[in-house]
Amino acid sequence: MLGRPTLEVGGRPVDFGTPRSRRLLAALLLEAGRQVGHDRLLSWVWDTDKSREALYEVVSDLRAALRPYGIALTSRDGWARLEVDPNSVDLHRLTALVERARDCDGPRRAELLGEAVRLGSGEPLEGLDGVKAESCRQGLRAKLESVALDHLGEQLRAGRSADCLDRLHQLFAEKPEHTRITALFMYALHIAGDTMSALDVHRRHYRALKESGLTMSEGIEQLRRRIAEEGPDVDAGAADFLGGEPYRDAEPVPPAAANTEAMVISHNRGNFVFGSGPTTYAGDIHYEPRDRGRS
Repeated sequence: MLGRPTLEVGGRPVDFGTPRSRRLLAALLLEAGRQVGHDRLLSWVWDTDKSREALYEVVSDLRAALRPYGIALTSRDGWARLEVDPNSVDLHRLTALVERARDCDGPRRAELLGEAVRLGSGEPLEGLDGVKAESCRQGLRAKLESVALDHLGEQLRAGRSADCLDRLHQLFAEKPEHTRITALFMYALHIAGDTMSALDVHRRHYRALKESGLTMSEGIEQLRRRIAEEGPDVDAGAADFLGGEPYRDAEPVPPAAANTEAMVISHNRGNFVFGSGPTTYAGDIHYEPRDRGRS
């Protein structure tokens, strides 16, 4: 559900019924065939306390909606389970791709990360409300961002800055305080021959941190010095930012991001389809994204 959760069978959408049924389905899909406690399901379906009898009614409605498509929903002894093969779930495939990428180098790693990025191109849990849904949505955004930055870092490692500049410009315009986005954008501009814009990015990053009361990381300051000196060790300065986990020392981290629940998004009897509209960002740096003929 890395977009609007829409189950389609034979090219036609399936009506899950009420918003409560959709929230229940999301909570069950989180575990992809594993047991989920009723208390946890209650917290997904309602933001306020409700009885288990109320939950049983929603479970019954969802079971009836899914039965014609051969999807079984079991509920007993304080737990419920949706009979879904984890291997048929998009996010599990995304997670598997990322894990496989960690064991690879070079073009194969970039290819696997690219596949993972393409699996999550929408707004997570679009159309679902509720405290649990919002908490999960924030965590999923952070997860997808991390995967996307790993992919961009791998492309830059291969010297493909032209393929990364537009996307990094968008990300930086949205989050100028983000350490890793800033470092990747600076490095991409530098290896593309635009050192002035790379240093402009650093200055804007500094202003954003100052406005937020945050401190700049030593790593990104070292990268700035190496870029300014245009020495041979710029690649070494950027190496830690190109792969692995993003830097967190100068970023405000939402509390919900620390409690991310893995989200499931499709079943082999139907597909959950996601969509997202175009977004335009603006910044005050010198770099101008090139028009590559995209609509």
